[in-house]
Amino acid sequence: MINKPTGGTSRANHERDGSGLTDLCARLVQKYVLDCQKFSAFYTGTATRPVWDRILNEVTGNEELAAEFSMRPQPYFDGQSIVSHCTTQEGIQAVEGFLTQVEYGVYA
Repeated sequence: MINKPTGGTSRANHERDGSGLTDLCARLVQKYVLDCQKFSAFYTGTATRPVWDRILNEVTGNEELAAEFSMRPQPYFDGQSIVSHCTTQEGIQAVEGFLTQVEYGVYA
């Protein structure tokens, strides 16, 4: 059985005043902008560009799929995306190891 969250504003209230939808849209836009900024830094970064190239050439073969794969939460990294995980040299090395496992079919 699925438990519904308690508290907060109900859907009916959101539909009546529209403020809930406005708040939700604002949060989604803010998250999207932050995600785009993270991805841009990942895509153009000197240290992370080889990771991007590897995802593009060895994992997906397609820029759109590579971007989605890079931004998608990865269970291997406790739900963090590859982009979020590549903020340190240790993170980049961990991602490189993950990509090697993907390449050899160890982690699919």
